[in-house]
Amino acid sequence: MVDERLTSTNRPHRISGPEVPASSAVVARLSPSLTMPFSGAAIGQQIDRQCPVGLVTEGANIADQSAALFPDEAAAVRRSPRSRQAEFSTARACARRALARLGGPQVSLPVGRHRAPEWPQDYVGSLSHCADVAVALVAEAARFAGAGIDIEAISAVPESLVERIATADERIMLTQLDRDESSIPWGLLLFSAKESAYKCCFQTTGHRISFRDISIRVNADGSLHAWPAGARSASRNGLTSGAEGLWTVVGTHVVTAVWQQTDSNDEVDGIRSQAALSPCCCEGI
Repeated sequence: MVDERLTSTNRPHRISGPEVPASSAVVARLSPSLTMPFSGAAIGQQIDRQCPVGLVTEGANIADQSAALFPDEAAAVRRSPRSRQAEFSTARACARRALARLGGPQVSLPVGRHRAPEWPQDYVGSLSHCADVAVALVAEAARFAGAGIDIEAISAVPESLVERIATADERIMLTQLDRDESSIPWGLLLFSAKESAYKCCFQTTGHRISFRDISIRVNADGSLHAWPAGARSASRNGLTSGAEGLWTVVGTHVVTAVWQQTDSNDEVDGIRSQAALSPCCCEGI
């Protein structure tokens, strides 16, 4: 499954390993609103509050919403298991809510190249899901060249996976982060951040790249930065000026988002909540 993740923009994914419960140290940092029962909507709201203007996130618990699919969307999953149909339809319902908030059209989001969703003109975006939650990140193309999101259920990450996806500098970074705050699943968070960056890059270039083509800086304040791992990588992934992002932990889920501004949007408007990013403990489709 790891090989598949390294070369796929939008297939559902799982990381094997036992579930890791949220630690009391992390839960203690939760805002009151996030100590309430977990929901997909809460995940979407948590990310949405921290996104720049022009970038919108929606989330929902997985449920069968096939009746709301457009005919071409329904045809794409007609022979799929009911669980897959539920994931597919929930993610697209989230995407259409996000589009509506940006004033976008309520149109079909067909399965396109490499099974990535096709977005309407003037918009870019990304979908992700795990077993119980789907999320969508949608942006105005005038402001953002690409936007990627990923959600993962918290689980133990094999060291072999970290070795495959992380550069030498990233492994040093993970060691330092774990030393400062061992309750956060940093290896899983790096994996998720690279998923989000991968999706963002695919929208800007159409190239399928390796996770090692992207370097990630994970900051303890909940922010991310992505840039090319080398000159050859820069020509393939399109991150010539780098990309920004965020991470958060909601309940038993890690969520990351990465976006790249357009040349005409060098100064992205402030975070919607006007608050600093906070790493609260709170799959592409």
